[in-house]
Amino acid sequence: MGILAACLMLYLNISARIYYGAYLLTRAELGRKTVNEYNDFIALAWKQNPYHNDTSLKHAQVLQSKGQWEQSRAVLLKSVGGANHWQGWAMQGIAWERLAFSDVGTLADAERAAVLYDRALKVHPRYIKGLERRGLLGLKLGDWGAVHDLAARLIAIDANNRNALYLRARAAEGSGDLLLAWDLYGQLSAGGAHPQNSWFTSREVSNKLAILKEKRIQ
Repeated sequence: MGILAACLMLYLNISARIYYGAYLLTRAELGRKTVNEYNDFIALAWKQNPYHNDTSLKHAQVLQSKGQWEQSRAVLLKSVGGANHWQGWAMQGIAWERLAFSDVGTLADAERAAVLYDRALKVHPRYIKGLERRGLLGLKLGDWGAVHDLAARLIAIDANNRNALYLRARAAEGSGDLLLAWDLYGQLSAGGAHPQNSWFTSREVSNKLAILKEKRIQ
């Protein structure tokens, strides 16, 4: 009887923490007045239920906004891949991607982000932002074949996608096809002003062309 009572108390305690955590999360989402108040509610909700996917993701985002990258990794590890829909995987992928490109980012962080984006893209293959961000991760991982394929998928959706052209140029350069890279960077340079959502600048493209010109001369 004592064991059953102890198990029942444990169950009730866990349930209470889960429900209280959900309540705090709702308060954070609906009743916040300031950024600090929102952050406090999220932190309290996470302490009550650290394995809840949405709460962990939001807490990790708060930590990242404060530059607390190592702490955000610890939080994300509790819920990696735990979402059950493409939007959830995409949001987790974004959090891991931000961590991967931070000062303390690792290739393992980038690989986790890539896996999550791949899950989202399997369900929603025309998710343009996901294809673009997955392409950037491919550049970081040096997976030139994947970057080329992602760029082709983007161009099939939007033939004028400048980020896709940039991905193709970087993939060609990384895989050693310097003539193709030269041509693609030339197309980017000739295209004039780049849209605000581009990842690259005219100066970067000019520098790439100068470097490739030197390599071709040598």
